[in-house]
Amino acid sequence: MRFLKCFKTMIIAVFVVLICSDVLLAGNLTASSTDTYAQVTIKGTVSNSAEFARLKFKNVDGSTNYDGARITSYNEGGNKSGNLVFHTNNNNAGLIERMRIDKFGNVGVGTTSPQSMLDIAGDINSGSINSTGTITSGELSVEGKITAEEIEVVDTITAMNLKVSADSWADYVFESGYSLRSLESLESFINSNRQLPDMPSEEEVLEGELDVAGMLTKQMRKIEELTLYIIEQNKINNEQAENISRLEERLAILEAAIQ
Repeated sequence: MRFLKCFKTMIIAVFVVLICSDVLLAGNLTASSTDTYAQVTIKGTVSNSAEFARLKFKNVDGSTNYDGARITSYNEGGNKSGNLVFHTNNNNAGLIERMRIDKFGNVGVGTTSPQSMLDIAGDINSGSINSTGTITSGELSVEGKITAEEIEVVDTITAMNLKVSADSWADYVFESGYSLRSLESLESFINSNRQLPDMPSEEEVLEGELDVAGMLTKQMRKIEELTLYIIEQNKINNEQAENISRLEERLAILEAAIQ
């Protein structure tokens, strides 16, 4: 009996596929989960020759007749290449493309030409993001954690806590053999180049990309060098204060002798 039922269903499905360009389904279309080879094929002729087929979700209620949503498969670039495009209707304003999967498997949301595995034209709001590739976004808002090898943001990152991993740090400045540039040499370099040594120029930053971890390391190096300058200057100040104190004592003795 099960075989006859499956065979009958298959014959009806094949009949519909062969003779119909559109199928209007008023009830349920069901393929039993026990039918290992059961499948539904949508094959039809639509007005646009670039389309393979459509799956439309339509409301018909008296005088009201509108499309709620549609899934369309387009012939993308020939050579037996196809994609899936998802449309929705907001307040009966008409079907608008919201998402597509192109022939390469790239998923685009808000864009008709996705350039990566997930390409979103708009804001992303997520509890957490985990990526082993590159994240490129105009605005990224995450309440949880971002794990990625590379993040490229062309506008703004807003986060309560942003952790950046670095493969080196600048504490070598405090090693005994570190060569600290003299203040006279530093002044000469600044006057000639209008920037700090070993730091990118304004032009380099504006025209290129800024490595956050690398920049933090360079800034820490300058902070530690500045700390060494302050320590050295403090030693000089203390020495000068002691010299002044001794001179004041000698001056007081001389003044007392004169009187």
